[in-house]
Order: sequence, then C-alpha cells, then structure tokens
Amino acid sequence: MSLYVLYEGPTGYAIFKREASEEIGAADIELQKELQKSSAFASWVKLVAFAPFTTPENALEDCICVSEGLLSGFLSKFLKSTMVKKVSKEEGDSNWELGVSDPRLGNSIHDALGFKVVSNESITELARCIRLHAEKLLPDHQKGDIQRAQCGLGHAFSRNKVKFNVHRSDNMIIQASALLEHMDKGCLLYTSPSPRDS
Repeated sequence: MSLYVLYEGPTGYAIFKREASEEIGAADIELQKELQKSSAFASWVKLVAFAPFTTPENALEDCICVSEGLLSGFLSKFLKSTMVKKVSKEEGDSNWELGVSDPRLGNSIHDALGFKVVSNESITELARCIRLHAEKLLPDHQKGDIQRAQCGLGHAFSRNKVKFNVHRSDNMIIQASALLEHMDKGCLLYTSPSPRDS
C-alpha cells in the first residue's frame, strides 16, 4: 500500500509520496542523524503536488483551521484534486493512505472526504524531516523563504488569537504589560539627567 504524506507549511500545502519502504522511528538514532542531510532524505520522498497560499489572509485562515484540527475549504479542494484525481487514477481507490501528523486534522479529513488516514510516530518523524528540508523539496523556494513566512504567519496568528479571545482573560496581562512599559518610560524620564544639570 502506498503512503502519501500531507505537509502543512507556512507557504502552502504539499503532498509527498513515501518512496522508501523503511519506516522512520524516533528510537533509530543512526537513521535520524543520516536523514538530517537533505541529500540522504531526498530519496525517501517525492513531491506529488504543491498548493501555495494565494494571500497572507488565506495562509492565516488555514493556519487557524489546522491549529484547531479543522478541514479548510482550500485544503479540501487541494486534497480532492490531488488525491482523488491524480493518486486514485494511478494507485486505485484502495491502494493508498494519507499520512497526517495531527490526528485531529486527520479525523476531520477522514470524516469529510472518506480518505484512509494514518497518524502515528512514523508519520510524525517523516513530516518532521519534510519540514526540515522543505525549502529544497518544494518548488520556487529559496533559502530563508520558509523562515520569513513562519515569522510573518506566527505574528498574524498571535495577533488573531489575542484579538479574538472569547474569554478575554489575557486582557489584564496585556494591560499590565502596557502599564509597566508606561511606568518604565516615566521613571526613565524623571531619573535621566536634564541638559540644565550639566
């Protein structure tokens, strides 16, 4: 049975096919060290499809869905077009399964689309290696693109979580932090020597 792995990244979604028959385990230290090299890992997977995010808003919306274990419309369309149209024609309907690192997202995909989904230690390790070497495995990516996208998406995700927190229990923390900054500026203003003192 063929295994395909879903990669959820800050620049988009990708589907990789596992080429190697050997499974990656967290306990296999020697194999883990070897797979840190992109040249060694390149033979383990093959890119099947990549769907880049069209806008930062699209990336944020999908990031929120993934964090909550929900299937977004963008991911659903991508999986249908890739797995149903491409993979099912090549492999047949029952000869493949989709590896997803987050079990909640995997359950959402299974419930909505009916795919056979696997979430285990081997999938987690394979996804970790894909993340490590993503810039070299994905098309049109330069060195530093993933890190910049992660930074921007991380800031937007944090702002969104603070802004739309229904419990509002963190408002006191934010206000206390702002008050401390204001007091610190006031203390610096009053304790710094004035130009007349010199």
